[in-house]
Order: sequence, then structure tokens, then C-alpha cells
Amino acid sequence: MKADFRKYFAGRQRFFCLVFFLIAFLSYSQQYNFKIFSQDDGLPQSYVYALEQTQFGYMAVGTGDGLSFTGGGKFKTFTSKNGLAENFVTALENGANGDLWIGHFQKGVTLFSSNKFSVMPAYETSWGPVSQLYFFDGKIFVANRSEDLLCIENGKFSKLPLKISGGVRSFSSYGGNLFAATNEGLFTIDFGKEGISVLRVPACQNKKITALKNFGDSLLVAGSDEGEIFIYKLPMNFRNFVLPKIIQAVSKKEIRDFILDENLWAGTFGAGIEKFELNGENSPSGLISEKNGLKNAYINCLYKDFEGNKWVGTYGGGAYLLETENFQLYTKENGLASEQLFSVTGKDNLLYLGLANGLQIYDQANNVSLGFFDAKNGFVNDEVKCLALAADGKILIGTKSSGAFFYETEKRKFSKAPVASSDINSINPVNDSLIVFSTVDGIFFYNPLSKKISSITTLEGIPHNNVFQTFSEGSGRTWFAAHHSPLALISNDSITLYKDIPDFKSFSINSICGAGKGLIYFGTEGDGLYSYDPSTELRTGGKTFKRKTVEEGLLSNYIYGLLYDKKNNSIISTHKNGISILEINSGKIKRYGKSENLPAFENNINSFFQSPSGKIYFGTAQGLGVYDPNLQKTNTVPPLFHILSVTANNKKFSEQDSVISLSYDEFNFRFDFIGISFRNNEGIKYFYKMEGLQSEFKSTAEKFVEFPKIRDGEFVFTIYAENADGVKSKIISRTIIVIDKPVYKKAWFIILVCLVFGLCVFSFVRLRLKALEKANMILEQKVKEKTKEIEEDKKIIEDINKDLEHKNLEITSSIDYAKRIQTALLPKKQDIQQNLDSFIFYRPRDIVSGDFYWYTETESYYYFSVVDCTGHGVPGAFMSLIGSSYLDQIMVEKKEPLPSEILTALDFKVIDSLKQKNTDGKLKDGMDMAMCRIEKNHLNDSAGSKKVLFSGAGRPLYQVSNGVLTEVKASMFGIGGFMEGIQKKWKDTEVIALKGDWIYIFSDGFGDQFGGADFKRYSTKKLKNLFTFLAAHGPQDQYEFIRKELKEWKGEHEQMDDILVAGIRL
Repeated sequence: MKADFRKYFAGRQRFFCLVFFLIAFLSYSQQYNFKIFSQDDGLPQSYVYALEQTQFGYMAVGTGDGLSFTGGGKFKTFTSKNGLAENFVTALENGANGDLWIGHFQKGVTLFSSNKFSVMPAYETSWGPVSQLYFFDGKIFVANRSEDLLCIENGKFSKLPLKISGGVRSFSSYGGNLFAATNEGLFTIDFGKEGISVLRVPACQNKKITALKNFGDSLLVAGSDEGEIFIYKLPMNFRNFVLPKIIQAVSKKEIRDFILDENLWAGTFGAGIEKFELNGENSPSGLISEKNGLKNAYINCLYKDFEGNKWVGTYGGGAYLLETENFQLYTKENGLASEQLFSVTGKDNLLYLGLANGLQIYDQANNVSLGFFDAKNGFVNDEVKCLALAADGKILIGTKSSGAFFYETEKRKFSKAPVASSDINSINPVNDSLIVFSTVDGIFFYNPLSKKISSITTLEGIPHNNVFQTFSEGSGRTWFAAHHSPLALISNDSITLYKDIPDFKSFSINSICGAGKGLIYFGTEGDGLYSYDPSTELRTGGKTFKRKTVEEGLLSNYIYGLLYDKKNNSIISTHKNGISILEINSGKIKRYGKSENLPAFENNINSFFQSPSGKIYFGTAQGLGVYDPNLQKTNTVPPLFHILSVTANNKKFSEQDSVISLSYDEFNFRFDFIGISFRNNEGIKYFYKMEGLQSEFKSTAEKFVEFPKIRDGEFVFTIYAENADGVKSKIISRTIIVIDKPVYKKAWFIILVCLVFGLCVFSFVRLRLKALEKANMILEQKVKEKTKEIEEDKKIIEDINKDLEHKNLEITSSIDYAKRIQTALLPKKQDIQQNLDSFIFYRPRDIVSGDFYWYTETESYYYFSVVDCTGHGVPGAFMSLIGSSYLDQIMVEKKEPLPSEILTALDFKVIDSLKQKNTDGKLKDGMDMAMCRIEKNHLNDSAGSKKVLFSGAGRPLYQVSNGVLTEVKASMFGIGGFMEGIQKKWKDTEVIALKGDWIYIFSDGFGDQFGGADFKRYSTKKLKNLFTFLAAHGPQDQYEFIRKELKEWKGEHEQMDDILVAGIRL
């Protein structure tokens, strides 16, 4: 009886263990960040049958409609039109010398070698689908589910003298033996000295083996159509096999492929990917399916590339790439009440989430909601803007319109915080005796022990009450971030404003944090990331601010939040669509956005925190984002790099040419190359040097470099690539270019010319000496007579010249200095062209100009203006300085103003500064201008339109769309010049521009220029025709057309006025 009871109890125990194991295995707590490649990325279809990385690094993808390659960008597809036997590609295998072998569904095998496709001659057996090609012992073995053992050697098919029962589906190998997977089990083929023999591998007899792969010298793994996995340990005695360990896939679905890292990944047809720990138990460790990363669970093939990235080919879902597992995104499917998270805090796995209408408690480890609170159960129906964890364990809550709250976790009870503001931006729990609340009504300091609260507002001296965030160093020192305010420090009873910060134009700070030892970082609204080290100020006596922008590697200059990761000594910056990580010691920046395969992180301002384990949680518009720095791995694998082509004057040379010899000419060289790193392809940099032209290496992110107008000499082009983590490529390419000297530089020609020239000089001198002797006698007397008179006049002229030279030097120096000032105030063209596809043709009449262009940008808009001041030369330049300065001042005073508002404000300031109200209309100096406000990201319809708001003071806007020019007229009123009894008004006109449309704004200089055969004005009509013609060309071509047109029209005539023309393609 006891024995029966023990059996029953043991059976029940095993049953419950199995149930618990299945629940754990089928949990989808871990999310996987796959990059999905589909037809939008260039794949011809979403049915992927084979994956293989070529020896040059390209990923080859076999589909039902062609063979596609990618080096990190868009896929390029080849079909039967390019030489494939057929479009349906079912197998891929690397061969010798960089060859790629391609198996097809019905028409056999194609070879891709030296960038050419060759169809292998058909074998006498009727072809079935080629399920695998396998390179072994210098031959390509073909698995096409027939019992014949076929291989390709020296470009010809042959059939080995044996048959394999069940038909071969796939191959693998170990040592000198070949393994064959069939519908009747697994066989090994021994190519011994006594001949070829076939042995059946035990434990999987009569099993339909659908997947087979060996992993080095350690494992041979086979999978069946019923989800069984057979793991054979290597080395193995092929005459006396050791029985394998058998694992049953939980889904029991057909196994299609394997890859191996710390776990064994098994791709199933219908259940996704099952992972197994290869420990003593070989237990399952996870399931990847539609619920945690995949969009399609029907796996055809798996592949691990040279960097360890995992690729997945699916039946109908395209190709997937899993780079790293350090970023995860949790959505409603994982238990969130809403995917719009405004704030987050908590401890590891137990999180508190701020939603639009309440507070959620969430168990991240098990993807379970532990509660939701709103007005129905003790809280409020309001947006939770900020959350923080207090020293006593309470949850600190800030809402948008209901004020601040405390939540006691044990009692599950809410209480109101004594903060006299309804809108809380952030909460900073400094210690057990101080909590700082940043609100729209100032800063509040609360002592939880004494229950006392105090505040600081504009009445006490802070620039603005709407404070976004604070950082407290202790000892009464609190830094705060606000819009329309410089960096500010509250120290005891004093407030210090740091106004002199280099290039800090926005005067808006979103976030601030400390990084130990007094180091302060603050993130701005458009000016990037700044750091301030007070210790440097103490040592040097001056304030030291350091700035990081997109030029140094930031994902964006708009910072949404900052966090100091103490463990890794780094600053983590959030942006609207990604994050940047600054390593403080090295100064290097890593960025993660769409191009780096980051999940759709659309971050909210100051909505993230770091848990004790180091994980960083983000509140985003798409759900809960998680970044685990502990899983961040440096990519130590160098990128695969090679030169694609070398071009000289449109003649291409092979990338294999290491020496290029050319006869004399002027050559324009172009080098095209590629570095491949699927971990972060956008992060690859190329370092190159053309010895003979450059002494140091230069860097570029482009995949080509150009060298124009190279003439005779010997040059050496050297280039290599670095991945995003700074690891150099192993291949450093060197190309030697030798251009012959021209005839006139060769030694024999120089010697001949010297001899002829010497003879001519000698003859000429001899003849001239005789003539000069006679002439000198006649002139000598005349010289004596005139010498005295000349010497007297000379002294007078010298005195006059000295006086004139001194005055001319003073005038010219003043004007040149004025030009340098005026040029320095103009926006940099490259800054404008980085954001707007545009050109600017700027041709002052004199040294300084009365025309100028002006540009700035905010988070939502680009502002661009062309201004024509009264007069030209020095008077016009003075007006341009006034106008430019006031425009910058207006943008500081107003937040994203309308163009008409800018014109109105500028008109007021010009009239006021020139005191035109008090001159009885005598002083009417001012300016005409065209002002545009262009929205950064605005799509009105599927055609991709863009909205431009225009207002003009005497200067119109021309829009060219589909070859048709439309004029947007300006107001008749100019800027400046007081008119008694007349109220000036400017209106805003909305211009809806389709993608590719051009808009043009300009001064009157071009249209008023006299020239041509009849010496007439260029005219507005001609200008409209010119713009209509130019709109079909690119910015640089348009610039050249305008330059040539002006030169031909003006001819030898003088320029009448300053000329300024600007065009923008939308």
C-alpha cells in the first residue's frame, strides 16, 4: 500500500512540475526587438526560403521571386532576367573563392561567381526542389529529396554510386564523414579508402528528419517533423554510435533549422522559435512567437552572421534581424492599461506607470497588472506627468491639473501633498527630509519630517515660474531647468543665472542632472547637451561649458530628458525618437534610433528612471521602453570592407587594380566602397587619405569619396572602416595612382627650351645694345635738363600720394571690417542646407551689402527670410545689421511666431530705433522682406505635401509646382518709415507645396539689373521664366544657372544693386 502511495505521489509531483515548467516556458515576459525586412525594404516577396552571408559580408536572401542581397541598406534583387535559372530560390551555400551556389525549386542550380550568374547544366534526373546545397571536400552536394547522391565538381554534375533510402533533405558533416537527413532517418556516409559506405545513425530511425546542423567539433543536432530534437555529442565513433539526448519541442511542430549561442535556437514551422539551455537537462529557456517579437511564426530558416546577429526567414512574413536584446518594448499585449505612458518609477520589475487618466501598478517580470487607480478607487482622473520613489517608500505623484499626491504602498492609500500648484512637472526626492517639486507655479521645497513647505517664484528672482526639473547637490544648492531661462542655481538665499553660455540660443532647458564631483549636465530645446564643471571655474577663474551636438554624434539637438548612469559613468539623453549615451571618460557617444533598430521609442519629456539593477525604464507614446546596460555588448567584430569601384573621368577600373597608370590629363577620381556591420550599419565610419594630396586621414560616413582635378604625380589612396564601437576593419585598402608628366615637364623638353631661349636672348641683347648706345647719347642731354624739374615735381607728388594713401587705407580698412562683421552675422549656408534642400545666391554690389538672408529653427519650424534694406553699400549694411539683430531678438521674445507677427514686431522696432515718428516723415529708411515659416514634419495627404506660411513686406514669393509658377503677393507696406494715420498690416498666406515643389524669395536687385543687347532691365517676366526653368534642376545646378545668367546679362556693365536670390525645394 505504501509503495502504491509513493508511486501515486511521485506521479502527481512529476505532473505538477511539468505544468509549472510549461507555464514558465510559455510566458512571454521577454520581448525581442526584431528588425523586419519586407517588400518595403526591397525584398521581392515575403516568403523567405534560404539565408546565407557571402564571403564579402553581404546577406543573401532566397525568396520565391528572386535572390536579394543587402549590405545594410535596401535589398537589391536578381531574377532570371539577370541570369538565374529561375526566380524561385530554395537553397544557398558559399563555395570556394567567394562563389555562391543557388538552388532552385524546379530548375536545378545556379552559380554566382565574379559578379556573374551561370546556370549549371541540367542533370539527367528530373529535378525536385533543391532543399539544400552543402560544400564538402571541395564539392557541392545537392539535396533534392531523391535517393541519388548528387554533387557538383569542377562545374559538372556527378552521381555517386549509392542510393540513400528516404531521399536526402539536407546535409551536414564532421571530419571526413557526411551526414544526410532523410524522410527515414539520419545516415552517415563514410568516404573511406575501401569505398563509400552508408550507415544508419541510431535513435532516429524512420523519423522524418527536417533539420540538420553541426556546430564545430562539439554538437550535431537533428530535428524531426514532430518537434523532436536529437543532440549528438562530437567527436563520435562512426562504427559505434553513442545515443543522443532527445528533446521534445513543446509545440511539437516541425523543426526547420537551428542556430547556437548560449542556447540552442530551434525554428519551427508554426510556433516560432524555441530556445533550449544546453545544460545537463537541456531544458527549454524560452519561446519567441507573435506575442513577443515575431509577426510570423512559420520559420523556414535561421542564420547567425559573422557578428553574431540572428536572422530569421519566414514563410510569408519576410526576413527578421535580431541584433541585441538590450532594448525591449512592452505594450497592451503585455498587460499595460495604455501605451501612452507619461511617467514611470518603481523598483526592479514592480513598476508604477503614469497614464493619461490614472496610475497603474505593473509586474514587469510576469506581464501582469497589479492594479489601476483613478477617481473610482481613491485617486483622480488626470494625467500623471511625473512619478518618483521617496526615501520612506512612498510613491510621489505629480498630475497635470490636480496637484501632487503621496501613495502609501502598504496601505494602498492616496493623500494630497501640500503643494500650491495644480500642474506638477517633476518631483525630486533628495533625501528623507527634502522633496523638491517643479511646477508651472515655481519650485516647492517640502520636508516630510517637519511637514513644512516653502517656495521660490519670480517674486524671489527666478526668471520663469514654469520649471521643468531640478537637481539638488545638497548643502542648499539646487539647479533648475526651465524654458526662456538660462541655467540657474539656487544656493541658500541667492540665485545665480548663467547667461554667457556659448551658442545657447534657445534659452530653454528641458532637463538637468548631476554626474558626481560637482559636474552638471543640462539638455536644451534645440542647442544640444551641455556640461558645466565648477571645479574648472575655480582653477581657471572662468566658466567652462562644453557642448555636444549632432555633429559630435547626438541623435538630436532636442533633449527630452537626462539621467546619470553611475555604474557605467555615462549620461543617457532621451530624444523624441531615440536615445544618446555619452561615455563621460572617453567623450564617445552611442546613439540608438530607427537606423540602429531601436523599437518605436517616442519618448515623453523627463519620463524615465533607473532601477537598482541598472535597467532604465522609459515612458513613451508606444508603451514601456526598457534598456538594460548590463546587456549592452561592445561590438568587437570589425566590419567587412572592400572597394567597389574606382572611377577616373567616368572610366571604371576594377576594384582589384592596386596600381592604376594613366597618361597625362586632368582627372576627377571617385572611389566607391562599402563596410558591412549589421549590428549598426549607420554607425560605420570610413577613414581615408590620398598621399600626395593629404597628410592626414579624414573621416566620412558616406560610401564614396571624390578627388577633383588631379594632375600628374604619384598618389596612394588608403582607406579602412570602423564600426560604431571604433573597431577597425582588418582590410586596409591601398590603391596606387600614377599619372604621367606632361611634355613640358619632361627633362629633354626643358633643356631644349632653355637652349633656344638662351640663343634668342643673346641675339636680342646684342642688337639692342648697339641701338641703345646711340639713343643714350641723345637722351643724356635731355635727361639732365628734365632731372631738376622732375625732382621738384616728384617731391610734391610724393607728399600728395602719401596723404591719399593714408586716407584710402583708413576708409578701406573700415569697410572691410564692416564686411567681416556683416558676414559673421549671416547664417552659415551649410546649417541651412543641412535642414533645407536649398541654394542661396548672394552677390553684393559693393564690399558690404544692404541685402541679407536670415534663418533660424525651432522644434516645429524652420524660419527663412530674404531682406532688401534701403540703399546699398555702407548705408544698406547698417540697416541690415539692425534688421538681423532685431529678427534674432524677436525669436527669443516670441515662441514660434507667425511670419506676420515677426514683420509687425520688426516694423515697430525699426521705427522706434530710428526715431522715425519724430522726423515728420523725412526719415523713411527701412527694408522690404519676404518671410517664410516651414513646418518640419507635416503631411497633409498621401502625396506628401508640406505647409509653408508666408508673409511679405514689399517682396513676393514664387512657387513652382509641376512646371507652373504661382505668385504669392506681398503687402505694399515695407518695414520702417512712419506713416501718420496709416496702420500697417501684413497677412499670412498658407502655401501648400507638394513634394518636389520649389519656392523662391529674392530682393529686387536681379530684376532691376540693366544689361543685354539693348541695355534694358532684366524684368519680372524674365525672372519668372527663369524660376520656372530652374525648378526642374537641383540646388547646385540652379545656383550655377543664376550665376551664368547674371554674368551673361550684365556683360561689361556695372552691377546696379545688391542681388540676393534663395530657392527651397520641399
